[in-house]
Amino acid sequence: DALRETVKRLAPLVPQIAALFAIEVKPGAQAPRPLRPPRPKREFKRKPKVAKPAVDAPAVDAPAVDAPAIEIAVATVEPEAVDVTSPDASPAVETA
Repeated sequence: DALRETVKRLAPLVPQIAALFAIEVKPGAQAPRPLRPPRPKREFKRKPKVAKPAVDAPAVDAPAVDAPAIEIAVATVEPEAVDVTSPDASPAVETA
């Protein structure tokens, strides 16, 4: 339908194509005016939302909870408590 209407509108400019669609062109018909371009759709311009800085929010770099300092205790071993055996005194392993 849209094609037929377009050929009918442009028939004075293209009479051979109009004849293929069985559209008769009057002799001396004026050429049609060009179609107006469609108007672009109006979009409502809204102001961008600006994020308000939070007053109650803690700083990102600061820890949320004060953690107690970690103490590392190093155990010292008395040399008397260690049982040192020679490498030759390892338990014997029997092989079958």
